[in-house]
Amino acid sequence: DFEEGIREIIGRRKCEVHIFEPFPEKMTDSVPEHYHFHPWGLKSKTSGISSDNFKTLDETLEELGHRGKIIDVFKIDCEHCEWTTYGEWLDADATLMQILVEVHTSPAEYANNFFEGLLAHGYVIFHKEANIQFGGGKCVEFAFLKLHQNFFMYR
Repeated sequence: DFEEGIREIIGRRKCEVHIFEPFPEKMTDSVPEHYHFHPWGLKSKTSGISSDNFKTLDETLEELGHRGKIIDVFKIDCEHCEWTTYGEWLDADATLMQILVEVHTSPAEYANNFFEGLLAHGYVIFHKEANIQFGGGKCVEFAFLKLHQNFFMYR
């Protein structure tokens, strides 16, 4: 529903939606033909995963031809990979204007580094919502917006 809503607001010709799923055989819904489907998930550069089902963000940007591009909305729910990949989002060879991420239970140290890292790179939280429907409140969806560095001058 979210992706369709964005396409309606922005315009179908201007909105490019990419969906990633490392285990497509587990999918219960079909992907609409106007979306770009990719049968892989996200991994960190240091994960040691050697499966074709996972790629780093750099590998994904390269494969899709998105290096150096502005990505207006980067929406991710990768079942705990947020804690090991967020640094690569921040250092990516692309500008992520909004990051929408579902975070999962983690050690406090991971969470502190995650939120401090995003803030240090100019991201502020503009929305937060517990996922009570599927996560029982243990997962929280955050929306971050990248602001110009001048916004932080008088902090």
